[in-house]
Formats: sequence, structure tokens, C-alpha cells
Amino acid sequence: MADPLHDAIAAINAGDHAAAEAILAAALREAPGHPVLLTLLGIALIEQDRAAEAREVLGRALAASPGNPRVLLPLARAERLLGCPADAVAHYRALLASGMDEPALHLELALALLDQDDREGAEQRLRAGLGAPSILRAEAGERAALHHALGNVLKTRRAFDEALDALDEARTGHPDPVRLAKDRAGVLQHLRRFDDAAEVLGEAVALAPLDLDAHLQLNEMLYRQGRDEAFLRSYDDAARRVPASPLLPVARAQLLLRLGDLGGAAAAYRQALQLAPGHAAARIGLARVLERQDAGLAHDAYASAVAQAPGDPAVLVACGSFLLRDGDARGAQSLAERAHDLDPEGQEALALLTLAYRASGDAREERLAAYDDMVRVFDLEPPPGFADMAAFNAELAAYLDDLHGDRREHVTQTLRGGTRLYDAVFHNGHALADVLRGRIDQAVARYIAEWPLDASHPVAARRRGGFRYAGSWSSRMGDRGYHLNHLHPDGWISSAYYARVPGDAGEGGARAGWLKFGEPDESLGAAFAPRHWIEPRVGRLVLFPSYFWHGTIPFTSTDSRVTIAFDVTPV
Repeated sequence: MADPLHDAIAAINAGDHAAAEAILAAALREAPGHPVLLTLLGIALIEQDRAAEAREVLGRALAASPGNPRVLLPLARAERLLGCPADAVAHYRALLASGMDEPALHLELALALLDQDDREGAEQRLRAGLGAPSILRAEAGERAALHHALGNVLKTRRAFDEALDALDEARTGHPDPVRLAKDRAGVLQHLRRFDDAAEVLGEAVALAPLDLDAHLQLNEMLYRQGRDEAFLRSYDDAARRVPASPLLPVARAQLLLRLGDLGGAAAAYRQALQLAPGHAAARIGLARVLERQDAGLAHDAYASAVAQAPGDPAVLVACGSFLLRDGDARGAQSLAERAHDLDPEGQEALALLTLAYRASGDAREERLAAYDDMVRVFDLEPPPGFADMAAFNAELAAYLDDLHGDRREHVTQTLRGGTRLYDAVFHNGHALADVLRGRIDQAVARYIAEWPLDASHPVAARRRGGFRYAGSWSSRMGDRGYHLNHLHPDGWISSAYYARVPGDAGEGGARAGWLKFGEPDESLGAAFAPRHWIEPRVGRLVLFPSYFWHGTIPFTSTDSRVTIAFDVTPV
């Protein structure tokens, strides 16, 4: 057994987990119950994002070697990846009880406790890890990881000064200084230290000039704060350091296109295509610019993009959307169906299909976009401790008001005439939002359970045992504010909850401020009128599939509208 073990361990250490899997599978044919081989196979499977298979293999290893800490640790990791934090916590606690006292164990247990929304328990565990004897012999990176996690936990308790101290401690020996910088910048923004946050994010893009997330965080913040003189500069600075990469001009072009700068966007897309002629996002971006200038050139550009990337769902959807705008509903439907086959959970392909079916009079639209059945309204009961929803929401809206510190909207979001919190609302130390979440949990569970859909429907097909919040935010909208029509590409179920609704919103028409469904973005909106409307009311929660086109009608008011929204994904 020495040779297979040695070879498998060497492959795992080298990062070649597929090779390790092959070696271990062959060895297990000779010794099917060998716990060490099974454990190593479980580790190799985890590293390949195959946590369900890893859990089964590691379960066999644990049966062969009960209580073995070498098995419990990767098994706990698999349980976390599978969204089973309670089982993971049980395994980690068993390891602690066995006498194991390594920094990684304290860190992973804390993260599993956070998965259960036990912030107090996570903080206690991280402090215990930093005070444990093992920390004295730990590497700098292990200490930094504990400080980093502690800082993030303290942020969720809104102890921002303490959080920043912990994150600053993590700077010594941190293995991923860019990720740390992003989290430090987030805390600095909570402290309204926007200049310092910009400096930290600037350091991050200097360290990793191709980290597009760091660039986006920096430029979004600069835009929201009205720092136009520095907006987009990071892309140019980074491009001078990495002149051969198409990623930076494409990312810059996408922001310019959102702002309506067609000339600047076209130049940046062409620059990217000079560097990488087959770059799909650059081809599609340039086609979108050309579409506003010359339909014939745009048609050729979209067709070329599909020919270059026939298996890319995003390219197929982009080209299909153009065909629909150009009056070719059948062609749009064909590309949308191909995209859906390639990525059955892709929300953008489903959104395009609803419109293509509608344009061609295909009865399948009603099944895919049954607005009357699939848009559900829940007028929630007061959370515990509150006599009525009016009192609760008055307090909630006033609390959320104080969190909105930006000068204008996100450049990459759909809100116009308002601001949106850049950080999560749930699980982030907002007590009123979290107590409301208890009522929302009940409504989401009911919505999922009561779907009048067969199992082959693309929404119902994703239904599993539970759900999680994939994102949550608050928007505050002022006079003449509205949301552009959009969908939520990363969700499964999306939402709107109304904490404050202005009382004088009627000047914009009979449905001023209402939520509308079935009308796509402005490039297609004139051809597809809304199919469904919902009146906003304080305490009202609206749930709907994430691929449903939706937006709001502008309203006029001397007061602001305050909402919470979130996306849900299945687990």
C-alpha cells in the first residue's frame, strides 16, 4: 500500500486532485475498506467541488475507523460545503473533545457556527483559538486567518472599530492580502471613512491588477460618492502594468456602456479585441454598441460572436436578445433554448424565452411566466415584540435611513433616484432586519411549498430541502425614483419588502410607484407591455421567480420609499 499512498499524497500536495482520485480508486479496488485510502479520496473529491461524493466516501472511512480525527476534519468540511452546518459543528466539536487544538480547527468551527448565524459562538471560538497554546507555534498565516475571521464577525455585530483593529492585526503574514484589503475597505465604508477605503482598495488593485472585483468595488464606491475625477482611473493604471490583458478594457467598457458613453465603450472593446480577437465579452459588448449605431454591423458582430463561442450561454442570450429586438422571435427562441439546454438554471435564458414565446404567440409562455400564480403577495404579521406592522416598519425604515450614506445610486444597479446599501442587510448585525427575517423565512417556505408547478418546470426542478439567502439589500428611493426593468441572474426566488411607502405617490399616474412584471429593459420595453402589477404597501412582501422581468413606475413624493430585497437559492 505504500506506493499508492505515497503517490496519492504527492498528487494532492501538487494540486492534481484528479490524478490522486485515479490512484486511490485503483488502490481501493484491492482494499475497498481501507480508511486512509478512503479519507484521501474524500479530500481529493472535496478539492474538485464534489462534496456529496466526498461525504459518502468519508462516511465509509469513519465507519471503518470510528472517531478518527483524520476522517472527521474533511467530513466536517464536506458537510459545510453541502449546507449542513449543524453536522459540521458536531464533527468539529468532537475533534475539540478529542484534544485537537489547531488554529485551523478553531477557524473552521467558527465559520460553521456563522453558517448557523451564531455570531456570538463564532466570536467566542475565534478568541479561544487566538488564546490557545497552539497559537504560539502557529504560522503567521494561521494567526492572520483567525484575526481576519474575527474582524469579519465583529463587523456583523457592527463593532466596526474593533473589527478594523482585528483586520489590521491580520495584515501580518496574511496569505491573501487582496481579500483582506477588500474586507478592510468594507469596514472603513461602514465608518464613513471613504477616502481611506479608496486608498485600501487602491492598494488591492496595485497588488492584483487583474482582480476585477477589487476594481469594481473601488469604482462603484467612487461613483456613489461622486468622486468622478478618480472614477475608472484604476483600470487605466492597471492596464499600464498588464498591457497584454483584455480583461481590464472589457471591464472598463462595461461601466462606460452603462453610463451611455458609447464612444468610450467602443474604443475600450476594440482595444480588448486587438489583444484577444476571440474574447466573447468584448465581441458582445462591441455588438451592443454597434446596435445603437448601425443594425447591419451589429447583426454581423452578434453572428460572429456566436460563431466564436457557440457553447457560451451568455453569448447565445445576448445574440438572441438582439434577434428579438430585430423582429426575429423564432431565431431568438432557438438561441434561448440552446442557452437553457447548456445552463438549465440560467435566469437570463429563461427571461428571454418568456419574451420569445410571447412574441411568437407560443402557449408555452403561460407555463413559464404564469404571473398570477407565480407572483405571490404576503402581508406579514408583526414580528415578536411589536403590536402592529405600522409601528415595526416605522422603526425599521428610520433605522435603514441612517445606513444610507451614499450620494447617488450604484452605477451597476437598476435603481434611479435613490441609494442602495452596498452591504448585506440580513446576517449583518441589523437586529430589526433579522427579526423581520423570521417572518420572511415563513413566507418563503410557504411560497416554495405551495407552487402549483410540476417537477419539470424550470423553477420547481430546482426545489430541494431548503433555501438560503444569496444576497440582501435595502434601497431608499426619493422623488421621481424608480427601478429600471431587470431580472436577477444569480437568484432563484427574488423579492421586494416595503418598510415605508410614501402616501402622496399618485402624481405619476394611477399606478405610481407600483411593481410591474413582464416588461423587459428599455431596449425591448416598447414591444412588451407589463403583464402584472402589485401595489406597494407597508409590511407587504412580494415573491417571484428571479427570471421574471420587473421594475417600478416612478412616483412623486416629498418622502422616501424604503425597501428590503433579497435573492433566495435552493440548498
